Amino acid sequence: MDSRSTKVERLQTYVYASPKLQKSLGLFDLSMSEELDLKKTVNLPRTDFSQKANLGQMEPARLKKWQEIGLYDQVLKAREGREKFILHDGPPYANADIHIGTALNKILKDFVVKTRSMMGFEAPYVPGYDCHGLPIETIVEKKLADKGKNKNDIPVASFRRICREHASTAMNGQTRDFQRLGILGEWATPYLTMSAEYESSTARLFGKFLERGFVYKGLRPVYWCIHDQTAPRRSRGRVSRTHLTVGVCKISAQDRPGPDRWCSGG
Repeated sequence: MDSRSTKVERLQTYVYASPKLQKSLGLFDLSMSEELDLKKTVNLPRTDFSQKANLGQMEPARLKKWQEIGLYDQVLKAREGREKFILHDGPPYANADIHIGTALNKILKDFVVKTRSMMGFEAPYVPGYDCHGLPIETIVEKKLADKGKNKNDIPVASFRRICREHASTAMNGQTRDFQRLGILGEWATPYLTMSAEYESSTARLFGKFLERGFVYKGLRPVYWCIHDQTAPRRSRGRVSRTHLTVGVCKISAQDRPGPDRWCSGG
């Protein structure tokens, strides 16, 4: 046996015979069944900060704390009396759960509001929901079809009530999800296009348009979708190779008002 092998053998014998040295060097005895705890061999600072993110548990707890301490109200109170910054929120349809588009929309708006607040502005945020329109009616029609029912067999008042109930349910779900994203706002009192307050405000504003002569009676072609039985907006009146929406409108030129003949017609 050469001198090198003798040195290695002596070192192994020395290490195996010295458990205290073994622990100080972070080694373990191969002849023992105890496994090496690698975490104890790394020299790391000791801290109470968790090494795991645990977002599934931490984020809900953080959001709950924000609600308990009234963080949104505290931010507004700290900026009370400052120059105001108002973001007019174009509301999403209250028709289904949020998706990547509605989430991105709300997150970007939240960036703007919070940034303005940090800049010293009083920046309240009032979220809203569009509770009328074809997206809501389409989903309700599909749900009725799944139950073997047809929209045309249901009274108009009943169909509107069903759409209203669906919009209310979808709105509650979207509110929950938007808050889960950490978006601050007046979620307890959002504006709803189907609320009596909103509709009465719309009627009052329309009355002001009438008083100022901005409303007149005229004739114009209107796009009509045969499939959905509704009048889509003009931007959707496009002809494609796969789908063709034909609009048929009877226009009468009789008694057509000129630009100087204003009246209160619709």
